[in-house]
Amino acid sequence: MNGELNEETMFWIRLAAFANLSEQILCTGASVDDAEELLFGWQLPGKLPSRFACLTGGVANATVRV
Repeated sequence: MNGELNEETMFWIRLAAFANLSEQILCTGASVDDAEELLFGWQLPGKLPSRFACLTGGVANATVRV
């Protein structure tokens, strides 16, 4: 078996790393808008309900605290 990582394997590794980072940010209580801006550099046009934002059972904070 070849020990090199192919393009598909690298894609799945990067996707898993991004999903892990996204979940950690949302579970901290950051607002969804702040998390989108941090992860993507802009806010996404749609709105994800906060109860679906964190896979480990935490929820993203949909309100912004000043």
